[in-house]
Amino acid sequence: MKSKILLFVSFISFLFSFSANASVNIVGFFSGTPGQDSLRVYVNYSACNDTDRVGWVKYGLNFANFTPNQKFQLGNGQMSFLLTGLAAGTEIPVRICHWRPGENVACTANDTFATADPPFITTIDLISGSMTDSGLVIYFGLNTTAPAILQPFWDASDSIGVNPQYGNVVNYAATSGTEMKYFLVQNYFLPDTYSVAIRFQNDSLMQIGQWGYSDPLPPMILSGIVEAGPLAGVFIPSVVNDLLVIDLPHLRGEFALFGMQGNYLRQVRFANRVEVDVSQYPPGIYICRLITEEGYQKSHKLLIAR
Repeated sequence: MKSKILLFVSFISFLFSFSANASVNIVGFFSGTPGQDSLRVYVNYSACNDTDRVGWVKYGLNFANFTPNQKFQLGNGQMSFLLTGLAAGTEIPVRICHWRPGENVACTANDTFATADPPFITTIDLISGSMTDSGLVIYFGLNTTAPAILQPFWDASDSIGVNPQYGNVVNYAATSGTEMKYFLVQNYFLPDTYSVAIRFQNDSLMQIGQWGYSDPLPPMILSGIVEAGPLAGVFIPSVVNDLLVIDLPHLRGEFALFGMQGNYLRQVRFANRVEVDVSQYPPGIYICRLITEEGYQKSHKLLIAR
């Protein structure tokens, strides 16, 4: 019985010391929070007596991938290594290796850690979109157990094309794993048919600068801001040079000018007539909006030409 115990202790010592000339003990290694295509592992070690000893991680099929070297510190400590280029939902074999000049490379017996299944990172189910007083708002289900950043994007067509427009990045930190959320896509849209989607990152992806993408909502026909009542027949020029003039008999309200990205440029009150000097703005396409005191609204695309 005593000999069996000694044999077992010797085997464990081999696993954690690897070779007779290795002056460090690998106490253990474990994985951090896994991502879809990355995984961070941590290595605890003790009794290191070499200032020039380095360690690294081999991983993947036939351990063909490996991380950059890191130096051990004297005594006890911990190192962490980021494994990248992995497939989602895959069991990844991992082996810790170390070496110092004059020694053979010593590696642990391999362990296996799993990357996250695709839903881990962030899955976004777009539910609906609607035009409100603030602009276009989309509703979606967010399923993530990690902080995420989200960014809406859209295209005025039946599908997302090669040059979509992007909204502001929004930070979300999920607390329950699955939440119903909404946010403002854009505060201004012309009447048109729009496809809308969300791109996203979580902690893992942000380390290597990659984005994921939701499926787009079915194309939405947005009537834009309601055009009705006394503004329905108002003529707004489509092309102006330096002075924009709009006749609005018996009407009072507010005129606003926006860039095509929805950025606010100008706001003036009007009574019976709008006269706005646009000579300060570079040639291009802009959006103007009229809002009467009664709440009627009209939107129009405007070309400033020279």
